[in-house]
Amino acid sequence: MFRRAKELTATTFISITQTSNLNRNVYFLDALGTELAGFFQNGSISYSDVRDFLLLLLMNDPSGYRLFRCSENGVPNDPLKNHGLPIIMLNNKLHVQPAYYIILSSAANPQPIKVQVTTRKAVARPQSLNLTPEDPVIRGFHDRVRARDGGCVVTGARVVSSYSGFQVAHLPTRAYRPPQLTDRHITIGESRIRSVQNGIMMFAHVRTAFDKYEFSINPDVCLSTPLLKLFSYLRFLQESYRITCFLPDVFGIDGRHIYSNPLAPADEQPLRELLRYHWQQAVLCNMKGRGAEYDYDLDTEGDVMGELGGMEGGKTVFEMMVVERLGNY
Repeated sequence: MFRRAKELTATTFISITQTSNLNRNVYFLDALGTELAGFFQNGSISYSDVRDFLLLLLMNDPSGYRLFRCSENGVPNDPLKNHGLPIIMLNNKLHVQPAYYIILSSAANPQPIKVQVTTRKAVARPQSLNLTPEDPVIRGFHDRVRARDGGCVVTGARVVSSYSGFQVAHLPTRAYRPPQLTDRHITIGESRIRSVQNGIMMFAHVRTAFDKYEFSINPDVCLSTPLLKLFSYLRFLQESYRITCFLPDVFGIDGRHIYSNPLAPADEQPLRELLRYHWQQAVLCNMKGRGAEYDYDLDTEGDVMGELGGMEGGKTVFEMMVVERLGNY
């Protein structure tokens, strides 16, 4: 429950209420001290990125609020009173410092405001299963992505002798098809979900983290510069999008840019709209709190239905599992 903004003053005692048990080092608070959102800063996220996060996360008019860094060491006791100057986020490429931040009004004398967080939730994402590898449609999808990527696009490791340890991942999976999977966007392949534009290749363990939104690829941050745009043969650098880890980076990939095959035609590259879809889901998942997600340790030999029944969002996960397994029939 929010108290009315007029009841809050700079002398109001604030008790920090952390609503997540996530591994975070950046926290966003409202004037009541409630933790609204947060993430783990590995080093690549800028204040400009945070502005984009908040545009997706908050329902407030962005012109009506500002972000302030709390000035107390550690967990703040009174962030409403003890904070710095407003942070200009637009086009601010400075990296976010791990700290507590408070969201207040944009007035000259910042006041408490009611911060409205979107009701949108990240779509639970089961790992795509390859249960019928001999299916010519699935095989064709894998072969095209393998031929284009030639290795793990995230780590940059190339295939040497075999594809052992590498997997092809869909951007949106078969279990949930967003509006971006339309003829207006997908231009290659009879089956839009298995278009080469909807797949990338990664190491299997990296792909699991991708499926769980532990990291994502931001298609709006790349190596593109005005100089590169003058040379069409450097197009692949313009499509080398940045990777962001939202949890502690165990793979050493945060801030890297994905590999983009310079010889692949532009219309065979991963589609930006589909990468952006995954990116937005990852932001929602990690900023709001991870919530219900697919359990990769589900005991398939035991009482699966019993486990699903005890999971938050178990019904959704069950429906997605059915689609993943029977989507070809």
